Amino acid sequence: MVTPRGRFDIRWDPEGRSPRKLSFRPTDMGHWRRVELVWNGCQWREVGWDRVENVSISATGGVTSTAGP
Repeated sequence: MVTPRGRFDIRWDPEGRSPRKLSFRPTDMGHWRRVELVWNGCQWREVGWDRVENVSISATGGVTSTAGP
């Protein structure tokens, strides 16, 4: 597992719906903010958020980065 140092996003395209994204953003208070976003065709729109204390990343089979909105 890796503990990230800066903001990172996880994006996916649900079948038949607008793309979605979870953005994890560090705060000045030492916590994280998990922001839920939906693509509206022009920009990402925030639809909710939570304060998170700890974040780590693990992936099997490697990590792939792709282009998109």
